[in-house]
Amino acid sequence: MAVKKKAKPGVEQKPKEALSEDAQRQMVDEAIERAEKLAESQLEMARLFISHRKMDVARRRLEDLLERYGRSEAAQEARKLLKQI
Repeated sequence: MAVKKKAKPGVEQKPKEALSEDAQRQMVDEAIERAEKLAESQLEMARLFISHRKMDVARRRLEDLLERYGRSEAAQEARKLLKQI
């Protein structure tokens, strides 16, 4: 359950300003870029496990990648790798 912070007595709080469309778009783009980087990192870890013949661990990494970042570019490669191992 979230706890609301109480305003300090005598201090007027300003209402939060809404983000402009450009700022919102930029935040979304940055979030997508971070997700792509994380997905690529998961893919590289899976490849590392494959190279060390740890197929069960690699499979779990790839499945996790697909669950979390299923629409990423790395997910396309993850699907191919899953079919191969």
